[in-house]
Amino acid sequence: MANTNTVAPEILVDRMPKADLKKSHPSIFEVMEDSKLGKLSTTERNIQFCGLVCAPLNEGVTSAVFLPRKALTSKETDLDTAKVTMQVIAKYSRNKKRLGNNGQKDLDGSWLSTIKCIADDFTEFGFYSDRQRIRGRNNGKANWTRTIVRETPLIGNTGNIVYTNVLTSRAQDNHDNFLTQSQAVVLKEITEQHGWWLPALSQDPSQFQGFQTERIDNKLRLLKLEALLPNLFSNRAIRLTKYLMDYFKRKTRNGKSALLFGVDDFHTIWEGMLRDVLEDTENGWNTKLPKPVFYKGLDSERDEDKQMKMDIVIRQGADLVIVDAKYYAATTTKNSPGMTDISKQLMYELAVRDMESEDGVPHNLSSCFVFPASSPNTDGKFTAIKMGYEFNRPTSKLPSIHCYYMSIIEVMQAYLNNTKIHLPNHQ
Repeated sequence: MANTNTVAPEILVDRMPKADLKKSHPSIFEVMEDSKLGKLSTTERNIQFCGLVCAPLNEGVTSAVFLPRKALTSKETDLDTAKVTMQVIAKYSRNKKRLGNNGQKDLDGSWLSTIKCIADDFTEFGFYSDRQRIRGRNNGKANWTRTIVRETPLIGNTGNIVYTNVLTSRAQDNHDNFLTQSQAVVLKEITEQHGWWLPALSQDPSQFQGFQTERIDNKLRLLKLEALLPNLFSNRAIRLTKYLMDYFKRKTRNGKSALLFGVDDFHTIWEGMLRDVLEDTENGWNTKLPKPVFYKGLDSERDEDKQMKMDIVIRQGADLVIVDAKYYAATTTKNSPGMTDISKQLMYELAVRDMESEDGVPHNLSSCFVFPASSPNTDGKFTAIKMGYEFNRPTSKLPSIHCYYMSIIEVMQAYLNNTKIHLPNHQ
C-alpha cells in the first residue's frame, strides 16, 4: 500500500448523510458499501462509522477519518481530533480484548489495538534483540576454565604463572533474527500508514535501514512466527510475537483489498468512556434491581437473562444519579431518545426508589441522559424530559429525566489520560 502518511487523511464525521459521502468521496463510499460497514445497506439516511478508511486507487491511496458526532470543529484542530479518535478506538478495543470480549460485530478497532501495541512496544523497548555471548581474547569477562585448558602459561620473574592471552566472553545484541526482521517489516508499514496518529512513533525512515529481511509473503511469515513462538522464553519476545502474528493474520485475510479500521456504532465507546471518566461512579447496582417473576397459579419461574441494566450510577454525598449515556445529537425532538429509551430510564428510577427501604439508597435520587456536544455550552439545548398530558391536565407525577451535554473531545482526552470529569450538574 502506498504511503498514506505523506498526505493527511480527509476529515469526515459520523452520521453524515450517505448522499453527501457518495457525492464528495465516491471511492470511500464504494469501499464501505462493499465491506458492509457504516450501515450503508440499511434504510438509514446517515453513515454510521467512526475510524479510518483507506481506499486503493490506480495511483496511491485515498484515506478518510470519520470523527465522532459533535467532534468536528475547525480545520486547524480536526486532524488532532482525528489522532485522538484513533487512539480512543485502539484503547477501547484493547480493554475489551483483555476482558475477553471483542466488542461489536465487525469491530476492526481490534486491529488498531494491535497496531498501537506494536508501536508502543517499539517506543518503549526499541528493536528486539537476542543477547548472545561472543567469545574472544582479552576483551570481556575472563573465562579462566577455558583459558587454563587452551592457553600456554608463562612463568613470570617472581615465579607467578602469567597468561598472555585470556579467553573471554561478552554479551552482544543480535538483530539478525527472524523476529526482529518481522518487527522491522511491520514497523515500516505502520509508520507509513498510521504514523500520523501515533505521535510516539518516529517517522524517520532511516531507522529501518540495515535490516536484511527475507522477501516472503505474509502467510509464510505468519507460519514461521508460529513455529518460533514455542522456543521463546522472555515475556517481551512472546508478547511481541503474538502481536506480529495477529497483524499478519489480518494482512493475509485482507490481501490487497481496502482497509477499514473502526466501529459501526460509537455509542458503545461513548458509554464506556463515560463509565471510566465520570467521578464517583458506584458499581453493583444492577445485581440489586428486581427481576421479572412469571407465575402459573402458585408456581413461579425466573429467567435470569431478563434483567434491567443501568449504564452508570453516581453517588455524590446524599445524591444518587442514574446516568444513561446517549449518542444522540439531541438538538430536536426527532434526533433525541425515543419512547423506549425514556421508558427504560423511568423504570430504572422507579425500581431504585422501590428499594429505598434498604440501606444505602438515598432519597435524593434522579436520572439523566448524557449527550455528546462540541462544547459544554448548553444554550438552546434540552434541560429535561418530563411526561405530560394533553387537554390542560396536570403534569404527570412520573419522574423527570435531566439532559446533560458533555464535550466529546474533552471526554476522549480524559479517557486517554486516565483522568476524571464531574457530571455537568455538579460542576
